Amino acid sequence: MCDAITVYKAIDSVQLCIVNRKQTSTLQYTSLFEFHREAMPTPVQIVNEKGQQLLLLWKANKIDELLADGYAQDACVVDHGTSHKGHEEVKKLFEKVIDKSSEYSFVDRTAVSDDCVTQTYKSESEGLISTCKTTWNKINDDWKITLEVWN
Repeated sequence: MCDAITVYKAIDSVQLCIVNRKQTSTLQYTSLFEFHREAMPTPVQIVNEKGQQLLLLWKANKIDELLADGYAQDACVVDHGTSHKGHEEVKKLFEKVIDKSSEYSFVDRTAVSDDCVTQTYKSESEGLISTCKTTWNKINDDWKITLEVWN
């Protein structure tokens, strides 16, 4: 997670030349530093980064770590109409369907609010295409998946 970083940046120097018949004078002014604050990452950027980390865990078949890092304790995964709620049920589902060769492509990411982001993506495996809509919520300063609906 990235916190805001406060930095200062120098402003360019300005040079003024004064020319008269007898001499040339140069005056140079360099300002002091200007306050500059790096932008905080947006909820969509945070979810995007965390989603990439979860994808690596999925491909490495690290289901326990995937659930602990990415899913709320009471997360619900709906697999083609069948609901699986909580880490234990979701783990059983993932163990059945895990396919490290699936390709994932993101269709949309939308910040619904400061503490909720929805994501839509497609998964393709062995010629079959599935669509997933995921809801992420900010829980205790961390982003977790609370709902995942596959069809």
